Amino acid sequence: MKKVHPYQHIKPRKIFIHSGHKMSFTISRFGEDDEIRFGFGVCGKVERSHIKVVEIDYSWLGVVFNIVSTSECDNGAVKRTQIVKNDLSAVKAVAREVILEHLHNNPLSLEGVLNIIHSGSREQGQLEVIKCATDAMNTEIKFS
Repeated sequence: MKKVHPYQHIKPRKIFIHSGHKMSFTISRFGEDDEIRFGFGVCGKVERSHIKVVEIDYSWLGVVFNIVSTSECDNGAVKRTQIVKNDLSAVKAVAREVILEHLHNNPLSLEGVLNIIHSGSREQGQLEVIKCATDAMNTEIKFS
């Protein structure tokens, strides 16, 4: 079956992973494909403009994980992402590591996250079946 990406056809469910404090920041998009979009930036406040920020939207397991990490965070996502920024598969690996680390460190939210993943992956699977069926009928249907 052909994989259907949530960015293209459905409004994805988002799971937010924000390391550090809530802050305003500006991001310049650096790279993207069907599964990932990411960019780098800095904190929006003048006195904190030295803080580097990375934002990653990663479509995985039928949902989109929105990861925001700063250079002040322990997970080192900013530095790891900057090192591999030209290799999308390596950025995806960093995103998966950050997600799994977050789930491991926050066991109380695990059940809720798994429920969201279950619902999202079921919806994505149904969409893939529909897409494959229409492809087999040689009919083009717009999902948007």
